[in-house]
Amino acid sequence: MPVMNPKTGEMDHVDLSIVNKIIVEPEYLHDFDMNEKKKIDFSIIGDEEANIVTFQAMFPLETRSTRAFKSEQFETIMSRVVHSDTQLRLEQTEEFKNATDSMIENYISNQRGDGKLFSRIDEIVSLDNGIGIIHDLKANQDVGTFETLVFCVKKNTNETHFDILDILSGVRSMKDLLDDPTRYRFSYYALDTQTIYEFIVLESGRGVLALDETLEGHSDQSIRMNHVQMEIRSLETEKDKVLLIEKANETKNTLRGVASDDFLHSQYVEQFNSARFDILKVSEQKAKKAQMMNKYADLELF
Repeated sequence: MPVMNPKTGEMDHVDLSIVNKIIVEPEYLHDFDMNEKKKIDFSIIGDEEANIVTFQAMFPLETRSTRAFKSEQFETIMSRVVHSDTQLRLEQTEEFKNATDSMIENYISNQRGDGKLFSRIDEIVSLDNGIGIIHDLKANQDVGTFETLVFCVKKNTNETHFDILDILSGVRSMKDLLDDPTRYRFSYYALDTQTIYEFIVLESGRGVLALDETLEGHSDQSIRMNHVQMEIRSLETEKDKVLLIEKANETKNTLRGVASDDFLHSQYVEQFNSARFDILKVSEQKAKKAQMMNKYADLELF
């Protein structure tokens, strides 16, 4: 259905046979497996018989996604871009931006299910519904926990920042983590996506830094890493830890809902710490058992 031109009063009509000539700016994702940017190309296809306009996104690995607009809706959007919102490109309108966001988020989610991690450039990804665990590779033992993992791939520098927030450890200091970060493996157990985000610091990225400023709602026991190797896998691969992770996460949510001047606050802090040390105790017991087995592995039993 044609749309009235607000300037001339005449009816404007979009020729669906030539909408494919509209140029839509591409977007980019960061592929953590390849550690490189991947391009998303967009195109617009008109179907005069069906009276619809298809907005198409072509993702890496030839994965295609589409969103359809009725021709009347598309004509209304085009009229708005041409006559009133002249500072906007078509892909910047609310309708097309929502379509773009939906297709990209679905792609990222589907790839995560296949064990592949992508993120949008300049988008801050914050994982907070879960618990992080710090594993000492040399001692083969979990030595600390953290509450939140935040990462972002910067557009201009192409650097990736990984922020490990609210570290708790009774056996390793912040200095230990900063002096020899390649000794540790960091794993975040995200309960909402049932995904484990696991990474180690690369030798080239030994310059791990303590965060200069305490982020709102977080402690000063936090560090930032720039060069890591990351992989993801299903939480199903470590079912033995799930109950402990869920319990620890519940104490976090409870503590955050209690004011610091509440007379029960110290009790909730104790529960919070205890739930995390329970996770570390399990690993400590496994490490001691492994040491015992290795100690007597070469003895002949009669």
